Amino acid sequence: GKLLCAHGPLNIQKKFCKGLAAAIFNDRSKVVLEEAENPYQMLDSNKVDVAVSIVRVAMDNDVYEKHTGKGYSYTYPYHYDGIRFGGESKFLNCTQRLDGFFGYCKGVRICVRVQDDFNAVSEWYPSSMIKLVRNFSDFYESFHTGKCNILAGISVYISKEQLIEHTNDTSYESSYSTGDLLISRQVSAVVTREDDSEWSDFVK
Repeated sequence: GKLLCAHGPLNIQKKFCKGLAAAIFNDRSKVVLEEAENPYQMLDSNKVDVAVSIVRVAMDNDVYEKHTGKGYSYTYPYHYDGIRFGGESKFLNCTQRLDGFFGYCKGVRICVRVQDDFNAVSEWYPSSMIKLVRNFSDFYESFHTGKCNILAGISVYISKEQLIEHTNDTSYESSYSTGDLLISRQVSAVVTREDDSEWSDFVK
């Protein structure tokens, strides 16, 4: 068999998937890697066995995750972070003040990658200013083409390095930065289906 593993855009997440395959099958090549567009839905549809991605770990998701109506199991957290903003200085300065209502700040347009991030940002900005993007390539491309001027998400996903890697535009080296303001906090872990004890017991 092979491990079906959903991952985010970071190389360390892909390596984590391969490490799990090596531990299970004694062969790190016995893994099928899938980009984690929606980890819970991918798990629910049996498209993957485990998700090594950034998901919101909370007691309610352990029992009932609202988008799939199922419960999920988590490992001990491997990453602590929160949702923050990244962009070029003009509009990034607006988001550091949570301003989208005065002067040029009314032009703020924010791209988010997952529903949880959309919900968090919509507590501060109207939904008309937020664009929910369903995969990582579109997330960065939407910023690059001007469909949005702010990226919102955890630090590793909105980093300058990730933006440059996905757009091949080195001008962001000097023009793009991330802000310090955290609008929510998140704990991340490897997630499996609650009713799939084979995988849940192993990753724990």
